[in-house]
Amino acid sequence: MPRGNGGIIGPANIPTTSSAKGVWSLMEQMIARRLGIWPVLNYGIVQTFTATSTWTCPTGVTEVEYLVVAGGGGGGDGAAGYVGGGGGAGGFRTGTGLSVTAGTDYTVTVGSGGAKDTNGSDSIFSTITSTKGGYGGGDSGVNGAAGGSGGGGRTSPGLGGAGNPSASGTASSISATTLTVGGAVTNTFLVGMILTGTGVTAGTTITAYGTGTGGAGTYTVSASQTVSSTTITGALSGTAGTISASQGNNGGNGADGAGPSFGGGGGGGASASGGNSTTTNGGNGGAGTASSISGSSVTYAGGGGGGVVSGPTTVAGTGGAGGGAAGQKGNGTPTGATANTGGGGGGGGQTSGSGGPGSAGGSGIVILKYTVPVQTVFTFKGTTTWTCPTGVTSVDYLVVAGGGGGGGGQAGINYAGGGGAGGFRTGTGLSVTAGTDYTITVGGGGAGVTGNATGTTGGNSVFSTITSNGGGGGSVTGTGGSGGSGGGGAPAGSGNTPSFSSDGGNGAPANTQQGRNGGNHGAVYGGGGGGSDASTGTGGHGVAGNGTTSTITGSSVPYSGGGAGGGYSPGGVGGGGAGALSPSVTGSSGLINTGGGGGGGYYPGAPGSGTGGGGGSGIVIIKIN
Repeated sequence: MPRGNGGIIGPANIPTTSSAKGVWSLMEQMIARRLGIWPVLNYGIVQTFTATSTWTCPTGVTEVEYLVVAGGGGGGDGAAGYVGGGGGAGGFRTGTGLSVTAGTDYTVTVGSGGAKDTNGSDSIFSTITSTKGGYGGGDSGVNGAAGGSGGGGRTSPGLGGAGNPSASGTASSISATTLTVGGAVTNTFLVGMILTGTGVTAGTTITAYGTGTGGAGTYTVSASQTVSSTTITGALSGTAGTISASQGNNGGNGADGAGPSFGGGGGGGASASGGNSTTTNGGNGGAGTASSISGSSVTYAGGGGGGVVSGPTTVAGTGGAGGGAAGQKGNGTPTGATANTGGGGGGGGQTSGSGGPGSAGGSGIVILKYTVPVQTVFTFKGTTTWTCPTGVTSVDYLVVAGGGGGGGGQAGINYAGGGGAGGFRTGTGLSVTAGTDYTITVGGGGAGVTGNATGTTGGNSVFSTITSNGGGGGSVTGTGGSGGSGGGGAPAGSGNTPSFSSDGGNGAPANTQQGRNGGNHGAVYGGGGGGSDASTGTGGHGVAGNGTTSTITGSSVPYSGGGAGGGYSPGGVGGGGAGALSPSVTGSSGLINTGGGGGGGYYPGAPGSGTGGGGGSGIVIIKIN
């Protein structure tokens, strides 16, 4: 068997990063790996965001596939003389090959659904913005509002709102690859829009934001050119690179309300316009669009149905496929659109001159799909859903909860205690199941308080069967809060509460306690908040407990340090905040994504109150085995 040829006799058989045919010795594999020409095993990851959060791009990831759906618009109210139109669906944008940078924290904004007579909210990831759904016509106006998809018009008759709205600037120019938007600006300029105007090169698109983020300002464009000041219009009217062609469609028109019966127009959906109403029927909501990014075909961004007057032959509009809510017949309360679909709300109806309310639109969603190499580390700084990839059976983990807030000092009483650190739990070999969606919860830091009060307990962080408890708040004369680590007080709060000593055999815990007790306050300083370290984690008189170092990311990083008591500095190693050192200064907050406790408030020399610092938010890190 010739060496270096995969056991194949004949022409040289050279491995690549995607293929290595034949039978190879371990030595041949090792040499190929060193040369960077051996196949790399990758895992496919799907991560779903149903609320605003942060995504940290893992090492080795350079591009993602995405789905970004905005919040749907609310349905319009019905009243004497008219019924409401259905809300428009939130904008729907999807694409592949969107460039990202490893190690960068990307804010993921998930738009909320609009209340009745109210637009939804935008959803945003990186340079991709999906526009809020427009509200249905009702109490807020005769016509439906423009949006990702437009709202249906109310009766009178009202016109449906425009979907996929274009943007324009009346005094805009291009120099080389910089677009400057100025003058009267209408709607929102978005990355991926195709530009038109006098002298603009055909097919020019916006590729990045500069000083402009939708309105006046600068943007980078795809083609170098010179265009003098003129009206420039941008529209998502065709496929532009990785950007989907359109966000949505127009809402339907409302019927003339002169007769005894009349209906409101349907809200637009991602793939179809809302239906026009008639004198007996509300317009149906436009259909949404299916996406299989999650591994299953799911339809999003359906428009809301229009309302209708109650009568023996009248029919309310149906909600569009993709979470759109049906309109209401009569003056009852319609059901809202489905959460995390971007569906539009249903229009309100009317009975004998008495109108009913429109319903709320559905919240949006953001889904990312990407591939990662083996033994990839995932860092979660906000709550999300992580789908375990095929082939993965266990992970190492670090789960840190939010730190407790520092207590408030009070004149004539005492300095306040520092907040306890968030619980710190870490281990290896935790069993996971491929294809399972795991909700990852990252606890927020507890708020610091003013006056003779106890700081707020931090939020718990959770992954699979592992829960780390928020740190206890610091106090003045009362008992410090108990939690992952205890807050300083009189007496101090307890750490490792609730207690744990093992993970039930599922994984090998590297620590047997999530935190330590806080310290008692004395005549000079407030009690220090507890930290997670086994030997130096217990708080003292002013002194905060130290945290614990983790190397799960490949670097040595400390987490879960306690907040120092009022009048004392520094805070505990691992993100703990320093105590306030003067009456005019607030205790320092714990560092974000460390679980550090907030520093305690000062003891004012004159009547008044000192304020404690807030606790630091937690973090969840997992490493594929």
